[in-house]
Amino acid sequence: MTELMPSPAPLRSRYTTVEDLAQTAGGDSPSLSLSDLEASTGLDARRIQTLCHAIGLPPVTDPDAITFTARDAQELSHAAAAVDSGVIDAQTQLNLFQAAAATAERLAWSQIETIMEFAARTGAPDGAPAQLAAIDRVAGLADQLEAQMTYVWRHQLARAVRRIGGRAVAAQETPAGSAQDTARAVGFADLVDYTAVTGAFGRAELDALVQEFTAVTRDIVAQGGGRIVKTLGDAVMFVTEDAAHGANIALGLAEALGATGHTPPARVALAFGPVLGRYGDVFGTTVNRASRLADIAEPTQVLIDEPTARQLQGTNTVAVTPRPAVELAGLGPVRPYRLDRAAQRVAA
Repeated sequence: MTELMPSPAPLRSRYTTVEDLAQTAGGDSPSLSLSDLEASTGLDARRIQTLCHAIGLPPVTDPDAITFTARDAQELSHAAAAVDSGVIDAQTQLNLFQAAAATAERLAWSQIETIMEFAARTGAPDGAPAQLAAIDRVAGLADQLEAQMTYVWRHQLARAVRRIGGRAVAAQETPAGSAQDTARAVGFADLVDYTAVTGAFGRAELDALVQEFTAVTRDIVAQGGGRIVKTLGDAVMFVTEDAAHGANIALGLAEALGATGHTPPARVALAFGPVLGRYGDVFGTTVNRASRLADIAEPTQVLIDEPTARQLQGTNTVAVTPRPAVELAGLGPVRPYRLDRAAQRVAA
């Protein structure tokens, strides 16, 4: 389904209007109304509207307006069939659509912004605005971008299956394993004095800092067996399946950020406990505890909570030092622990 532009803008390209570009990027042109979609899929209007809302599409007010594509009919039929066959239930299908929509929206904007940067650097043909040149190129690259996304997604899906499968096997072998099914290690790394440091930066300097911050955090988290949940401007949030991997990543981030002089140092924290996973994000008290601990950590320091410290007992690669309890907003008194590599603590 596509959103129609109220006043299409002419472009200096092989496309006549913005809507031409949008339809090329979307891969199909509208050919069906809501009434047509009901007839071809067997779904009623309410169910179609509910699924479309989950994808992030606007509601259809005119059942006879041509707003849907043949691909809409195909994918909505597949979605409904999965529910009707009992493979998943209706709420799970909505959650899956919402997760895909949230990720796809962020990816689409990121791709366009990246190509806009390229257009701004290289100059747009015929003096066209960078934005129009960028969406022209995006439309032309849509098939390649789709194939690239599927290629990367398959790798990430396989990676997730391996991690979760390994955790499930380990839980079977642990008497208390089932109680830990929703437990994760959640970490935050927050750049120190980011606003003050970047206040006088030009565009190129800020871009270099963001690129380095992104590359360093991505590499350390991936190599350490975790995944980045999201970046929050000057902070990154990551999650791992266990405390040991989380501790290694947290220490790696504390050591690497600020070491080159291009990025400020970071405050890092890690908490272990139950979380609620939705749309690729995680929620709950464990997340809040990690975030609050990062707020009170010193630059280059890693703080962990008591559940994490318990999980790390007997680990000979790290040293855990208790600190006085502190009052954390919304959480009450929490006792933090300082995390170091064992060799560093012995040397100190």
